[in-house]
Amino acid sequence: MPASQQRQLQIDMLRIILDTICDCQIAKCWRGWCLDNVYRPMAYLRILSQSDQQKREVARIETEFRMLSNYFLV
Repeated sequence: MPASQQRQLQIDMLRIILDTICDCQIAKCWRGWCLDNVYRPMAYLRILSQSDQQKREVARIETEFRMLSNYFLV
């Protein structure tokens, strides 16, 4: 699979994880488990990001995770 498709796949996975964390209908333990395991696709996305714009997008996604996880899991 080309790197651009791999990168988009990782972004899609992170969006699903973020949606799960923010869904109050899902048990808090499952949402916490998702947050505990977000590092894998995030680390792979960092590796796949080459340009400055892609690196800024990764930083924006990380910030979004920090803000929303604090709001929904505290």
